[in-house]
Amino acid sequence: MEDLTLSSDEIYAITHYKLPKKQLAALQALGIPAQLRRIDNTVCVLRAYVKNPAGTQAPAAPTGPKRKSARQ
Repeated sequence: MEDLTLSSDEIYAITHYKLPKKQLAALQALGIPAQLRRIDNTVCVLRAYVKNPAGTQAPAAPTGPKRKSARQ
């Protein structure tokens, strides 16, 4: 079973930065939601955001009848 969050090595592989503030900036530039853990000052990214980002889902196919003006 996979962890829910990315490891520090995986975050480094995505951002190419070791400093948490630079990692956060790079992740935000990529559109990946991330937050800083206050306990140990590390970046937390949920694995689900990287595996299946919400913006890349295929649009749903239209259902139901089409209007004559929409047909080709």
